[in-house]
Amino acid sequence: MASATRSKARLPLARGASDDLQYIQPDGFSPQTAASQVQSQEVAAYIAQLTGELSQMAGSAKLDTLAYLLAMARVEADMLARD
Repeated sequence: MASATRSKARLPLARGASDDLQYIQPDGFSPQTAASQVQSQEVAAYIAQLTGELSQMAGSAKLDTLAYLLAMARVEADMLARD
């Protein structure tokens, strides 16, 4: 699972004529505005709610591994919602 602290390390892309490094973010990451950060947190909170409910359903149906995985997804989404 993803760690609680996300690395925002940038990778060097190329050296320009002035020898300054230009950077790209891994996996197409680009800096988010404050509005999109709030939206991301709201989506993560919603996913946390859904996966929590699905985990309970899976547990009730004796689908223990699925319940565990869904619970882990809920924990991850909760952490992202609070970032």
